[in-house]
Amino acid sequence: MTTEEAEFSGQQVMKQLEQRRSERKKDWNRNVFGVRTNDDLASLLREYCKSNNLSTNQFLNNLLKDFFNYG
Repeated sequence: MTTEEAEFSGQQVMKQLEQRRSERKKDWNRNVFGVRTNDDLASLLREYCKSNNLSTNQFLNNLLKDFFNYG
């Protein structure tokens, strides 16, 4: 494989990754919710997410899926 072919291949892979990223963003960005809570609950939530290596968004998505028995 020549350097030109390798460079072209790399560019194609990057284009595919960008396309996938933009497709994922389309689905999630239209459904944004805000949650307000007190300092104690916020602290508990942050500690739980940190100890379980979760983002706050992942935690809330899992919580909602469990609550509504979805997926």
